[in-house]
Amino acid sequence: MKIASFNIRRMGPSKLSDKNIVKYLIKIFSRYSIIILLEVVDKSGKSIDKFLQELNSTRANKKRPFTMVGSSRLGRTLYKEQFVCFYREDEAKLVDTYQYEDNQVGDEDAFSREPFILRFRCKHTVLKDLVLIPVHTKPKDSQKELDELYDVFLHVMDKWKTDNVMILGDFNADGAYVSKKKMKTIRIRSDPNFHWLIGDDVDTTVIRSNDHTYDRIVVYKDDMLKAIVPRSAKPFNFQEAYKLSDETVRFLEQQNKMLETKFELLQGQTPGRSNVEPMFEAYMANLRRQMDVVNNDRTKLDGELRNMQGLVEDFKHKYEDEINKRNNLENDFVILKKDVDSAYLVKADLEDKVGALTDEINFLRTIYDEELRELQASIKDTSVIVQMDNSRNLNMDHIVAEVKAQYEEIAAKSREEAESWYKSKFDQMSSQAIQYNDELRNTKGEIADINRMISRLQSEIEVIKSQRANLENQIAEAEDRGEMTVKEAKGRMKDLEDALQRAKQDMARQLREYQELMNVKLALDIEIATYRKLLEGEEDRIGQQPIVNIQAVPNYSSKGVNGFQQNSSPSPKILIKTTETRNNTRFSTH
Repeated sequence: MKIASFNIRRMGPSKLSDKNIVKYLIKIFSRYSIIILLEVVDKSGKSIDKFLQELNSTRANKKRPFTMVGSSRLGRTLYKEQFVCFYREDEAKLVDTYQYEDNQVGDEDAFSREPFILRFRCKHTVLKDLVLIPVHTKPKDSQKELDELYDVFLHVMDKWKTDNVMILGDFNADGAYVSKKKMKTIRIRSDPNFHWLIGDDVDTTVIRSNDHTYDRIVVYKDDMLKAIVPRSAKPFNFQEAYKLSDETVRFLEQQNKMLETKFELLQGQTPGRSNVEPMFEAYMANLRRQMDVVNNDRTKLDGELRNMQGLVEDFKHKYEDEINKRNNLENDFVILKKDVDSAYLVKADLEDKVGALTDEINFLRTIYDEELRELQASIKDTSVIVQMDNSRNLNMDHIVAEVKAQYEEIAAKSREEAESWYKSKFDQMSSQAIQYNDELRNTKGEIADINRMISRLQSEIEVIKSQRANLENQIAEAEDRGEMTVKEAKGRMKDLEDALQRAKQDMARQLREYQELMNVKLALDIEIATYRKLLEGEEDRIGQQPIVNIQAVPNYSSKGVNGFQQNSSPSPKILIKTTETRNNTRFSTH
């Protein structure tokens, strides 16, 4: 995996509109897995987005496209720039980013451009966790900003609990900006745990007349140092790689120097007072008020959206609680149903036993009755023939009466025992049947209660479902309204930004026209002064009083921003018109 930082001075729409520059930039970017641009001045972001599309449209990058992430616009003055990182998602996954807050107590605003810190999860490297801190210091403050990077490093360690940190970019840590003596006072330089991968004698500039080590790469501790291929940290000379001639480079350097000089001159100029600027300021103030109203509406809608989301979460929790209660009741119902089924089976078994015992009792009663009849019949019909010695006279009636009484006593006792056993068995079975009937009645009552509870819970669930559906519909409607409102607000903001941009363009055009008019006026003033001196000299020569009075009276009209005409005072009659040529220069006056 290759990582690089690239500082293109004022990388914006003007440079990205040049096809040759874009062609070479695509070649350079395609070499790397992660590359960070340090000085992007594309305010709208359209040109850098277009460049990303052109970068990913090449054959080399279609299968492994780049993704882009940028910082906020940074700077203490009206001139703002961004850090923009391009990375391939198949090699590095962006985990998190944050803009360092330069607000330490007693040391506020140490950075002209606060570091934009990125954390990646690398897929094919030894160290999977990597933090990048891109740097672009202000030359005159480079010593202080480089020293403050130590605090940035400590903040990263405290926030993300990792020391796999790489600091890279334009340090401006050489030449007249930072001497060797001052370098020793910088904490990330004096701390031996920080390894500076690019030596102090390496030229990282593209200008042949400038031989300094401005661009640096710094890593922390030996684990990061071992994870980097030895001697792979070095500047890439794209002039030699892409065979750019010295004439081309010199021409581009001259163009760059000329543009920088023009930019500095334009910044140093103090434009004259104009009535147009207050008009634009009033118009911009009105636009700002409208933007504040839109932002307030957006804040209000965000609050309403959060409230609705809170209500949704509340109802969601209630619905989940009801679902859990329903599941618990269903489980209780299943358990009770199992108990009822068991009781029903026991009842059926007992009913079968009662029927069997009843049949057995009836059978035994029949048997005992039959045995009793047979016994009575046998006792009644029994006749005994006894051979007796008639020599003696026995009393047989008495003996028969005793035997009969004994048998009747035995039969009565047997009948009483059978009746008492049958009665006890019948009473026992009756009590068991009554008990089982009571248990069955109680079980049926519990089942009825459970069925009523299930019906009530089902009705409550249906009500909650309907409430949930209504809330979901309300949330969807609120989200739709919020999206429409945000979309309308964005559209209004876009229209306001376009109107502001057009107003700025009109203002710039009118300033150019005003400058041109001032140049014309200056030329006319010079011509008038020249002819005045010529006429005065001629009058002195002939010794006469001046008979002609030449005055410079402006005679033009200008159109303001809102269409108002500003006319000068009526011009006097033309007195003289003189035209002469000296040394190929034409002078004319009225």
